[in-house]
Amino acid sequence: MNVTNLTYALSLNITHTTDKYSPEILHSTINYYNALNNNNIFFTWGKDSASRISKLRNKLDNIIIAGFPYRNKNLYNFQKNNLDLNPNLFGEKKIKLTLLLLDDNSGKNIHYIGHQLIINEVIENFYKSFFDLLLENEEIALIIKSKKFEIFEKHPILKKYQSIVENSKRCKIVSNPTGKMPSNYALYADFAIAINVALPSALIECVINGSRGIIYDYANLKTTEKELYSFGQNKIIFPDLKKLILCLKDFKNNPVKNNKLGNW
Repeated sequence: MNVTNLTYALSLNITHTTDKYSPEILHSTINYYNALNNNNIFFTWGKDSASRISKLRNKLDNIIIAGFPYRNKNLYNFQKNNLDLNPNLFGEKKIKLTLLLLDDNSGKNIHYIGHQLIINEVIENFYKSFFDLLLENEEIALIIKSKKFEIFEKHPILKKYQSIVENSKRCKIVSNPTGKMPSNYALYADFAIAINVALPSALIECVINGSRGIIYDYANLKTTEKELYSFGQNKIIFPDLKKLILCLKDFKNNPVKNNKLGNW
């Protein structure tokens, strides 16, 4: 991993709040994010997030750069020991490429109050594309650590795929994913791949812990995330899902030649 790019990953934004906010403010579209960020003390991972938060309209009393908070050895071992995975996850199958898929909340954005959701059709296409990749290639395996386990119930199109991909014995869907650290599941994968409307914190967590990571940027952040695109377009961030999947196929067939893929 490139040291400069790792430093950049460490600077990206994950934030922790300390105060609660009133329902009246929460349900106001204009003040939604102001309410989330209305704190006396605001903790961030790094300089990038601190810089972004300092430019909000509601000025915070104190912004503290706390660093990456999940390197505690005891927490790491506890999480790892409580995973519903094992080193022989896919049995005797000859797997050359294992992909960890990460997502965020999805919906129709009909009752928008400030938090953009991944459009239903987009997240369905995301998963369908990887399910098709899995089913057409017996050397590929998937681990799905969704934001919420209900994603398959919420999307009937994906529900139809669930039994098919699980019956392949090459797809592990994490049950009860809430509160489980994505980076621990990344230990069993060659790549962590995330879809989100903004920079995906779950993926950044995996990258900081040493995993290869790829962002599917369907929301087109090129004009706002210029630095990321300057060194990472079609390597660690892809606006085109078809191209992303083609690059993964190339990596499986020749990882040495395609070593820059997902390598921060």
